[in-house]
Amino acid sequence: MSLKPRKNPSTLVANLTSSAKFFAEEAIDNALSAKEKAEARWPLAIFHLVISLEHFSKALLAEQNAVFIHEVIDKPGKTTSLQKTFQRLTNRDIYGLNLSPKDMKRIETAVAYRNDVAHGTIGQNSKALEAKFFEIFAFLRDFLRYHLQIGADELASRDKIDDLLAVQKQISEIEKRAKESLEQHDVCWNCVECGKDFLVELDGKCICLFCHNDCNVIECDRCCQNFPEYEIYQTDEIFEWEFSEGRATLANDFGITEKFVCQICYSNIQKEAAERAYQDELDETWFYTSGILDARG
Repeated sequence: MSLKPRKNPSTLVANLTSSAKFFAEEAIDNALSAKEKAEARWPLAIFHLVISLEHFSKALLAEQNAVFIHEVIDKPGKTTSLQKTFQRLTNRDIYGLNLSPKDMKRIETAVAYRNDVAHGTIGQNSKALEAKFFEIFAFLRDFLRYHLQIGADELASRDKIDDLLAVQKQISEIEKRAKESLEQHDVCWNCVECGKDFLVELDGKCICLFCHNDCNVIECDRCCQNFPEYEIYQTDEIFEWEFSEGRATLANDFGITEKFVCQICYSNIQKEAAERAYQDELDETWFYTSGILDARG
């Protein structure tokens, strides 16, 4: 990947860069503290890291033209969200940043994690949070190196960076072991906690081989295969219901007897229900029109 030449930074760009470096160092300090003695600091580490990424990306956007960081370009005031910032950076007329779909997904999940921390709804699985921190950090490190010509050692002292990379190496070892264990299983799913495809069925439950998050196993009523509980759908959402005085009454279940099904079976049942609903409509139309013709005859 080639380095793009940077323009002379304005006061705005310099301020955003300085702010971003401050939050990056706070994130690193919290990550090291979380690893050594206080796991509860992982959410704070992620929160500061995402803010750092947001300020760095806005610095690059402002470097092209200060008006680009405004949510509405010709209305100074509210600035762009992290997603909007990267959308503009990928615009060839603005900068032409090349982002893979995986990177776009990483940015979206980073924002989701930051929002969860802000609203107090973040999960407390330390392994999952640790993995997410380093996923965001790895993206930030490459982004800074190739687009802002900022090295990781400009975010914190060399000792801190070395300590952080040592932790990251431990994460890689954990993932390596998880991959080795995965070879013993025929089926795996994506873990909702860490986002990695290491969730397997083990001893009557679904367990992630990476972060050790677990959940219940539920059998699909149609295909009789086992799935994690969050991969199961309730078919009553497909039924037709009548609502009166705050109560729901089943109007048509389309002959569906299965209650809990997997995603594929749910999609098939949706199609079947739509076909039956269409057939019912045709039958009703035929009954109505034939009654009129009989009356006229």
